[in-house]
Amino acid sequence: MFQLESSDDLGRKLVFPLVKVKTTIGRDPSSDIVLQDEDVSRHHCRLYVMNAQVKIKDEDSANGTFVNNVRVKDMIDVTVGAELIIGSNQFYLRSVEDLPEEENLQLTTMLTVDQLRDMTQSFDSLLDQMPPPSDQIATTMVADKEQLLENIYQKKINLKIHPSLEVIYGPDKGKKFLLTPGEHRIGRGGNCNIHLADPMISGVHATVEVDGASIIFTDEGSRNGSILNNKIVHTHPLHHKDVLVLGGTKMKFVYPLETKGDSYTPPAELPAEPPAVVSWLAKYGVWVTVGIAALALLIIIFVLYGLN
Repeated sequence: MFQLESSDDLGRKLVFPLVKVKTTIGRDPSSDIVLQDEDVSRHHCRLYVMNAQVKIKDEDSANGTFVNNVRVKDMIDVTVGAELIIGSNQFYLRSVEDLPEEENLQLTTMLTVDQLRDMTQSFDSLLDQMPPPSDQIATTMVADKEQLLENIYQKKINLKIHPSLEVIYGPDKGKKFLLTPGEHRIGRGGNCNIHLADPMISGVHATVEVDGASIIFTDEGSRNGSILNNKIVHTHPLHHKDVLVLGGTKMKFVYPLETKGDSYTPPAELPAEPPAVVSWLAKYGVWVTVGIAALALLIIIFVLYGLN
């Protein structure tokens, strides 16, 4: 299992699990990992996980892709620990294969009723608001390698478009896991791409399935169970501002696209425009009726006078 690691402007560790055979990176919203910086191309590069190896291929990006300070021309292998520079974003490739397998883990620590109750307190004050991403993609800003390297230290990676789980309490506090499309395993086992060191968490505690706008959380028969917004759950969709409690770890779920949806109020549906004839009759119908009645009266008068 492989993952890309970086950090944000607050120094929090960011983790991109590579759960697919092919992972695309770029500014286009269809990318698996979306980077919103102007120096990142729409379709910047691709990562492939094949036969326990990671390969990278640049997609003719404007500013190129660098691995250990060497610009990528053709598809090349990426070794664990390698530095990747994509635009002004810096990543490191890590492996979680050296983590203990589930059968070698110590028995999961059981929680008492009082401990479970303490874990369900509100954390609304810790949930930050993320501005919605821009709907427009500007032209890629071309920069040389020195400018890209300098920009890395002036700002950190922009990840506001991705749903994520951030650990707000527990041994892994401060870590932020980006939920790219696919299945993510949460637990202490080596086969979990969201790896947590909490002894109260099972080897494979839960899974999160990301399929477009649908993010589904499922408890995988964990020893201590899973609590979502103060309720024990087995399978449940995740929404922006949800708080998960797994063992002694609390995580907040942030979904920027739902943030945008919450702030959007669709306009009221306007009634259909009436046909022109119906609209004309509604406006002048009374006067037409009066005119017809007056004409009929004149005809009657002329007829009566004619008979006399």
